[in-house]
Amino acid sequence: MLVAGCHDRSMRRWRRVGGWTARERVAAGLLTWGVALIAGATIMFVRHGILWRHGALLGLLGLYGAFAAWITFVWRLMRTGLYTSDTGIRVRWLLRTRTYAWSRLRAIDVAPAVLLGAPTSRAAIWLELVDGDRVETPVQRRAQRIPGLLVSTKNVGPVLRSDRFDRVVHDLEQRARAGSLPPPGPQRPR
Repeated sequence: MLVAGCHDRSMRRWRRVGGWTARERVAAGLLTWGVALIAGATIMFVRHGILWRHGALLGLLGLYGAFAAWITFVWRLMRTGLYTSDTGIRVRWLLRTRTYAWSRLRAIDVAPAVLLGAPTSRAAIWLELVDGDRVETPVQRRAQRIPGLLVSTKNVGPVLRSDRFDRVVHDLEQRARAGSLPPPGPQRPR
């Protein structure tokens, strides 16, 4: 959902909440691997003249289509998370992105993540909106593992250590109360 009044110049500067986790670093590695694979395949196809053989073009288009789908999936997986700017907060899932102005938030809450309508063993950050809606974010607290206990988890988005998760929640609460982020630091020349 795009929010009116939430798309001024300051909204172009999104900051990822909680930093990069190991999962996002692996996704970045997979993205790099996919791009390198496409580049290598293209060089091989051009070098060996495969592009101009009968019937090869359709096969190559299919191959490039699969590569494009792979790269799009990995890119979205890598970017799943919570982002903030001076005037709003962005919830980015694998298949959708929602943006909310700070003025639309009533509270930042922590509650179990929900998978197929049932709570999971991990806590997630939830946004409570002024209209009463609750929005789950993909940012979750790492659950303590209990040997031999079968638990359900939602494995989409950043999973943070408890101390880091609590710091993120505290920072978001402060920003929501203030209605904006602190003023940015000195600008670097472009």
